[in-house]
Amino acid sequence: MQEKQDNWNEIVMDMAKTLGASHVGITTKNSLGDSHQTTDLDYILDGAESAVTFAVPFGDSDLDNDIDMYLKKQDHKKLETAKVRATTLANGIALEISGLLNQVGYETVPVHANFVYRKDSPTEYRVPPLSHKLLAFRGGIGHIGYSGMIITKEYGANIALASVVTNAKLKATEALPEDDNYCNNCKLCSKVCLGDYMINEEYEDKIDGIKYKTAKKAHPMRCSYVCTGSTGYKNGNWSTWSPARFEIPESDDELIEIFQKKAIPAQNERNKINGIEGGFFHPFYPGYKIEYTCSMCQIICHPKKEVRNDRYNKLVKSGVIIEENGEKKSVTPKKADQIFDSISIDKKKLYK
Repeated sequence: MQEKQDNWNEIVMDMAKTLGASHVGITTKNSLGDSHQTTDLDYILDGAESAVTFAVPFGDSDLDNDIDMYLKKQDHKKLETAKVRATTLANGIALEISGLLNQVGYETVPVHANFVYRKDSPTEYRVPPLSHKLLAFRGGIGHIGYSGMIITKEYGANIALASVVTNAKLKATEALPEDDNYCNNCKLCSKVCLGDYMINEEYEDKIDGIKYKTAKKAHPMRCSYVCTGSTGYKNGNWSTWSPARFEIPESDDELIEIFQKKAIPAQNERNKINGIEGGFFHPFYPGYKIEYTCSMCQIICHPKKEVRNDRYNKLVKSGVIIEENGEKKSVTPKKADQIFDSISIDKKKLYK
């Protein structure tokens, strides 16, 4: 290891921002405490001392326009591509920081932004090896909003997070003042969640004595069922970008059975017939490739209340997605019902 004690706080924070991060925070064993399973740095690296966590936005100059086009059902690909590439860039930054620290003598482990889970927890709960969100909150990247996601005053919740765990003894950065938290519990994130993942009750917790509040969460498969496109409609005037309309029951057991035994096999067949536009790769789905079709709770969030309201209005007026000849397009709910009523029973089974 280098004898000279360089200012590694400065170096790794500058490195993350130079490579594309918008925000960087540092946490330590002491600043995280031991109250959370997913903030245990030793789970990632035995003898760990610190973690560097950073945020990468889903684009910059055109982000608001891409979100509007996505919400209005006019363009799916731009925002999904931006989200996938931000996640990939976050992974790359973690690898770069890890490589530098490793080369000068420190032990490091880069932790993926998403789609990796603990093997010592049930698959259906999809517990991450490390909570980037909790590290980002304690390290001062952003606040935790009602949705449970990190929100920033620049990009709302539209960021990807990743981390590097190391045995380098870095200095923890401070959490943001609660007075700066723009979340006013408007609950639009909950209102646009078709899977009913957010329960209308508050959950309160703390890290190192710093409190945060979120919506209490239901079974995580409620999020997975909708966000990955297995279904996307629950009556009403709008849908997600998924053309499927499998039932979203109140019972978790019934939802999981429909999800696993009907919706996923049907989705796999649709993908074989129609292909997938863009997408990401996930360990728990047939063929391993899947699309973002929802993320509504994330993209509707914005620091300005009037923008949130405008985004919500665009979504609820956006219509219902149907799929014809492999092309997804938005129609009125009435037109969508007519189309579904006219197709064959075999084809209908792929969607509902």
